Amino acid sequence: MSNNYQKIEPLIEKRFQEIEQEIEKEGEKYPIHIADFLKEVFKGTEWIVEHLIPKDSIVAISGLPGSYKTWIALIIAKCVAQGELLFGHFKITPTSVLIVDEENSKRLLHKRLSKLELNPYLPIYLLIQTGFKIDKR
Repeated sequence: MSNNYQKIEPLIEKRFQEIEQEIEKEGEKYPIHIADFLKEVFKGTEWIVEHLIPKDSIVAISGLPGSYKTWIALIIAKCVAQGELLFGHFKITPTSVLIVDEENSKRLLHKRLSKLELNPYLPIYLLIQTGFKIDKR
């Protein structure tokens, strides 16, 4: 296990705990009557990538093998971390990025990241082939 992973793992776990606490604080109890539900007011969506990736979300990119999923994810990560328009069109709210890649080898991901000529000091973090799962314990 790399030293960087050891540093980031507690941060990831802490964030998941915070999200679970936020969900519990909302105190939604089911069933809820439709009249009560319709009284609720929701604020507008905040976007990391305008109209594509909402703030406080987990995004999964899926598709057939060889359909450029990893490339798209890496380009999105680069733009979000740098705060530049995605594909020259979509506005970005700059933030740090966690890429969880359970499909590609470290060697392949390294090769692709190198081709993108990323600034190595961007706030991009990687979990590669760690058996990472998003589930409720």
